[in-house]
Amino acid sequence: MGVPRGALSFRVSIHESADASEAVRWWAERVGVPVDDFRPVSLKRHRPATVRRNTGDGYRGCLTVEVPRSRRLYWKIEGIMAGMGAGVEAVGR
Repeated sequence: MGVPRGALSFRVSIHESADASEAVRWWAERVGVPVDDFRPVSLKRHRPATVRRNTGDGYRGCLTVEVPRSRRLYWKIEGIMAGMGAGVEAVGR
């Protein structure tokens, strides 16, 4: 979308009961960015009473990608999505 990779910042949000460092390594491999380029992990409090499905070995948290000065990019993506949605019948939505 025309944004230089070096302008992006990455952060993993994950529950404190999970392996945060492994999740960062996993995401870094997926997006092709060194682990050192990630911002500090955002830990979510573990609440044992809450029933979560995102647990186990496959749980990697959530990746947040921040794009500085992204107003024009947001409009571009919004237009793409609107165009894609306009081509679908109301029944198929």
